[in-house]
Amino acid sequence: MQMAKAMAGMIHKYNHAEIQAIGRPAVHQAMKGIAQAIAHFKEKGIQLGFTATLIEAGAEDNEKEGFRFIVEPFTPLLSPEVSKDRTVELIF
Repeated sequence: MQMAKAMAGMIHKYNHAEIQAIGRPAVHQAMKGIAQAIAHFKEKGIQLGFTATLIEAGAEDNEKEGFRFIVEPFTPLLSPEVSKDRTVELIF
């Protein structure tokens, strides 16, 4: 929940939040935080979206992959009635 609160503060202040997560546990925590932030803003009538970019970090012998997430408010292209029926489930 701390990550969601930090993201909410950044979004309120800067209209976006940028998160960099390296390694599987960090990516998992970032995704949980993003989901919680989305739910928090949805209660206020604000829809959030995010983009994810694959990044590589670390030394040559200890290279790790991760993601850079950018979370920001957006205006949906579809009306809320139509978009309710369109859910995407990501399974890893």
